[in-house]
Amino acid sequence: MKILKTKKIKDFQKEFSSKFPGLKVKFYNKAHDEFSLSKSEEEIDPEKCFGDAFTQVIEDEVPEDPKMTVKEFEQIMSNLCLVNVQVFRRSNDVWIQTGRSDDWTLETQNTKGIHSIQN
Repeated sequence: MKILKTKKIKDFQKEFSSKFPGLKVKFYNKAHDEFSLSKSEEEIDPEKCFGDAFTQVIEDEVPEDPKMTVKEFEQIMSNLCLVNVQVFRRSNDVWIQTGRSDDWTLETQNTKGIHSIQN
């Protein structure tokens, strides 16, 4: 997965969800505090390109390590590419922010999200 100034946010979201089908990501104008939730009014339109949505974007490859915690992934996105992201997990028919479980791995979050679909 790559962050590019000319890449649409929705395209990155599709790539992320294809690797982690029980999860999705949304991008925001402001970073959220650790173990906190992002405000819906600060969500960035997924039709925007990264370069239009963020004043400074560093183009780079984003690690896809399932053993990484949500907190680590969100921090890498912030430090590496200068973008604010929030991971969401599927819970039956709704998507919930993982803010209170940021210390879980992407793999654990994804597994829980996939299993909620099957129940």
